[in-house]
Amino acid sequence: MLSWFEQPPAVWFLGLLLITLLLAGPTWYDRAFMLAPLVVSAIIAWNIGASYWWSPYYKIGLTPTDNHDGWELNVNESGHQAMLPSEEKEPFYRSAYDLFGAGQFQRVLIIGAGSGSDTAIGLKYGQVGHIDAVEIDPVIARLGREFHPEQPFSDPRVDVHVDDGRSFLRKSTDTYDLIIFALPDSLTLTSQFSSLRLESFLFTEQSFKEARAHLTSNGAIVLYNYYREDWLLRKLAGMLEGAFGQAPYAMSYGGWGRAGVLVDGPRLQTLLAQRPELRQPYRQIRAPTPQLGEDPYAIMLPLVGSGVLAHDNTAGDTDPAPPTPASDDWPLMYLRNPALPWPFVTGLAMVGVIALGLIFGLAPKTARRGFNGHMFFLGAAFMLLETRSLVTFALLFGSTWLVNSLVFFAILCSVMLAVFLSARFPLRPSVPLYVLLVAALALAYLVPQDAFLSIDLLPLRYALASLVAFLPVFLANLVFAGSFKGTGPTADVAFASNLIGIMLGGMLEYTSLLIGYQNLLLIVIGFYLLSALLLRRRAPAPAPETDSRVPVAAT
Repeated sequence: MLSWFEQPPAVWFLGLLLITLLLAGPTWYDRAFMLAPLVVSAIIAWNIGASYWWSPYYKIGLTPTDNHDGWELNVNESGHQAMLPSEEKEPFYRSAYDLFGAGQFQRVLIIGAGSGSDTAIGLKYGQVGHIDAVEIDPVIARLGREFHPEQPFSDPRVDVHVDDGRSFLRKSTDTYDLIIFALPDSLTLTSQFSSLRLESFLFTEQSFKEARAHLTSNGAIVLYNYYREDWLLRKLAGMLEGAFGQAPYAMSYGGWGRAGVLVDGPRLQTLLAQRPELRQPYRQIRAPTPQLGEDPYAIMLPLVGSGVLAHDNTAGDTDPAPPTPASDDWPLMYLRNPALPWPFVTGLAMVGVIALGLIFGLAPKTARRGFNGHMFFLGAAFMLLETRSLVTFALLFGSTWLVNSLVFFAILCSVMLAVFLSARFPLRPSVPLYVLLVAALALAYLVPQDAFLSIDLLPLRYALASLVAFLPVFLANLVFAGSFKGTGPTADVAFASNLIGIMLGGMLEYTSLLIGYQNLLLIVIGFYLLSALLLRRRAPAPAPETDSRVPVAAT
């Protein structure tokens, strides 16, 4: 709710203050001792965040430009967008209209409309009849409506939609003469539980095929962004070629920055037939990068390469092998090929070394000897299962904060239901329960993630996807609740073992960079089988059961 109403951190601290007040000791001294640090933190948070807007995704700030003709929009203290007059924007914004001519597109869809620059240029240079502008962040869209110098979102020819771009494509029944993927670069992840960015599912072959289905018989698709690596432009070109069955036309801009434009679709074929000189294979000219102090027009990004960019054209890439296309199972546009980059390896190694050092350096020997491997593998498996559920729903319903919130809400509800059933009935992890769990995981593995995309009725799609995604979650929680219930006097060590397993599961989530998200379920199945094997080998707790309560936070 706080995200829905775009509340700053100070309000979040206020909620924490109220919760702390309820949990504090009976005396005012106890309450003051606990509340004083939170009050100070809330005051600091209010002073820091008073001049910002807070969206569900970002801390957003606005700064007037030097000549006061527009605004610089930054998110989380990083430059993100510039609301400027159209003539001051980079040339690639106008590339589609320069290539095909003004007045050629009556209906245009802009995905990643941001604060309105792409829309303003379409109205001014493209003379577009109607624009559907899709932006995932409600605050950025509102600031664009209020502060953009050309007020494009107030134009009667423009409809603004606050939604995930992929989700909008699925729900829309309209067709367009032009679809623009307009610098969708979120600078943030969907969640701390996965490596996905907000725009990850926009840049897959399946996404381009869905966009193709929304083009008219003579429509075109255009991608532009600061693609700073030659292989990245080549990778996207290969994905477009796979989706459209024809190589795209590419334009590369150098100078101050590095940008690229890719054009594909039926209208491109018409254009190439009319202008044979554009049929030349892509060729890149290596020109010295001008400096702003030497060339005042360096920021305008001169054209340094153009032509039809086929998948076998290296396009200046030093590696002749084509990059791996991004897919809905491996939606990683910014990785050339499946790999675990060394920064990830070293970071995970450091975390592992520190964790092991704390365990063997601080944990008593009795706790280490009582390490519960069964609970350890339950924690590792569930963490990976949670990640995969989040990714599945981001694909099916959009990478929005609301979808993520609903996923976590559903997981917590399944935890509470499992705890309730375990407290009321004599449930214990058994062979039939493990068989059901492994069968549910096998079903989730065998059913492709995009199998539900063909279901047009949204409630039915949500119900079936929830059944396949959350049945394993519920069964896994039944196994955990029953297992923890039987730990008796060793509950503390069992709980610690589960938390260590959760940490391992979080680290193994990065294996999706190598094997994709669907194959994470194979690791999950393996971990649950190991937990079943270790459960059978583990002797039952000697002491009688005195407390049937199960911690909800661990799974």
